[in-house]
Amino acid sequence: STRKESSAASDVYKRQDHINRNYPDGTDRVANHLLVELCVDEQGMTIDTLHNKIKKTDKQIIKATLRYLVEDGYLVLDESNHRYRFIFGLLREYWQKVFS
Repeated sequence: STRKESSAASDVYKRQDHINRNYPDGTDRVANHLLVELCVDEQGMTIDTLHNKIKKTDKQIIKATLRYLVEDGYLVLDESNHRYRFIFGLLREYWQKVFS
């Protein structure tokens, strides 16, 4: 069990490193903040909810960053309720365990 948890934590850090190295113009910080906010809610959150949680960030930057996170396989947009959530529950759980 400890080996699995260690491996999963390592995967989470690799994913965070990918964001830090590849996301443009400060969106790496926004992406990390969004993921920390989203990992606590299994149902996900709308753009408006996320914007309210990180008010200092322009809504257009949040939208662009969410698009990057969807394209990179971190998140999925549920069209029925306009909520962004982690694409895999296990990834969300480990992100929560490691970063929140």
